[in-house]
Amino acid sequence: MNVRELLASGHFVSHVGSAVTAQGLLSAANFTIGLLLLRSAGAQPYAHYVLAMNTVGLAISLQAAFLGPPMATRLPSLPASGRASLVGGLLAEQGHWLRYAAGVTAVAALVFTLHATSGAGTTATAVTHSPLAVPMVLWCSLLVGFCSLRREFLRQALLSLRRAHDVLRADFLYALFAVAGVLLASHFAPWLAPPIVLLAVALGAVGSRELLKRSLMQQLVLPAGRQLGLLQEVVPLALWSTSGAALFWLYTQGFLYLVAATLGTSVVAALAATRLMLMPMNLLSSGLGGLLAPAAAGWLKELGRAGLLRRLSGISLAMGAVTALWVMALRVWQQPLFHLLFHRPIDHTESLLLAWGGVYVSMGLRDQIGYLLTALGQYRELTLLTALATLTSLAGCLVGMAWLPDVRGAMAGIVIGEGLTLVGVLVLVTRAVRQGPAFNRGGIVSPA
Repeated sequence: MNVRELLASGHFVSHVGSAVTAQGLLSAANFTIGLLLLRSAGAQPYAHYVLAMNTVGLAISLQAAFLGPPMATRLPSLPASGRASLVGGLLAEQGHWLRYAAGVTAVAALVFTLHATSGAGTTATAVTHSPLAVPMVLWCSLLVGFCSLRREFLRQALLSLRRAHDVLRADFLYALFAVAGVLLASHFAPWLAPPIVLLAVALGAVGSRELLKRSLMQQLVLPAGRQLGLLQEVVPLALWSTSGAALFWLYTQGFLYLVAATLGTSVVAALAATRLMLMPMNLLSSGLGGLLAPAAAGWLKELGRAGLLRRLSGISLAMGAVTALWVMALRVWQQPLFHLLFHRPIDHTESLLLAWGGVYVSMGLRDQIGYLLTALGQYRELTLLTALATLTSLAGCLVGMAWLPDVRGAMAGIVIGEGLTLVGVLVLVTRAVRQGPAFNRGGIVSPA
C-alpha cells in the first residue's frame, strides 16, 4: 500500500486520530497538573516537579529514539512470529538493562540523600520546610522513571502495530491518576506536593502499563528470555536518532537546569509557567506532525522536491499565523488570564510571553518545512544543526544571565538558539531543493 492509499484508508485516519487524541490527552493532563501545582504549592515546589519530570522525559526520549526505529521500520513488514520475536527480545533487553540502571541510580540517590540530610538544620528553607523535600523528589522521580520506561516501550510497540485505540484507553487511565494526584496534593504542605504528584504519576504508569501489556499479549505471543545479538542489530539503526534525541532534549529542556543552578528555582518556575500558555500550539504542531511525517515521503514522489517545499511552505505559514494569533490573544488578555490561572504574579510576564511567543512561531514555521529534510533522510544534517543550536542556546543563556541576572537574561539564549535553528533549516531546505532534481529516488533514504 502506498502512502496516498494509506492516508485515504479509514483505518489509518482512525489510527492517527487516536494517536493525536492520546497526545492531546497527555498534554492536557500535564497542563492541568502544572497549573494546579503552581497555584496550590507555589513556585519552588512547582519548579522541583518540572525539573524531575523533565529528567524523566530525557530517559523516555532516549529509549524511544533507541528502540523506536527498529519497531517502526520492521514490525509492519514482519509476520506474526517475527513481530513477537522482535518485541519480546527488545522487552527482555530493556528489563535486563533497567535492573542495572536501578542499582546504580539507587546508590547515587542514597549518597545524595545522606549528604542532603546531614545538614538538616541548615538545608531547610522557608518554602520547603524540610531538608527531605529534594531527596523525596529525587526518589519519587526515579520511581516514575522506571515505571514510565516500561510503559513507554509498550506504547511504542502498540503504536507500531497500529493499536492506537488501546494506547488511548491506557493513556486515559494514566492521566486520571496524575490529575487525581495533584488534587490530593493540594491538601498537604507545599513541600510534600511534588512527591505526592510524582507517586500518583508512577501509579498511573503502572496501571497504564498493565492495560498496554494485556493489549499487546492479545496481539502477540511473546517469547521469554533475551536474544543474543539483537542489540548489535539495533545500535547502527538508532545511532543518529538517539544522539539527536539527546541533543533535542538539551536544546529544549537543558537550559532549565542551567537556570536553576545559576538563578534559582523561582526563575525556573517563571519560565515553565509562561511556557505552559503556549502548550496548545505545541500540541497542534505535534498533531500536525503525526500526519505530515508519513505524508511527506509520498508527496516527494508525487511532487518532487520543489513541489513538496511549496506545499510544506503553505502549511508552515498557516501554522506560524495561527501561533502568532494565539500569542496576540494571550497578550491582550495577559493580566486577567494570568491572575486567574496562577494567582501569584510572575516577574516580567510580558517580556516572557513575547519571547516564548516568538520561539513558538519560529518552531511552527521550521517544524513543518523540516519534513522535507526527513523525507530526504537528511538526519545527519539535522542532528548537526541541533548540536550547533544547543551549544549556541546554552552559551547565550549563560551570557544573558551574566548580563541580566533574571528571567529575561535566561530567555535570551533560548531566542538566539531558536533563531539559529530556523535559519539553519531554511538553508538546508534551500540547498536540498537546489542541488536535487525534481525527483530522485536515490535521494529518498530511510534512517534504517
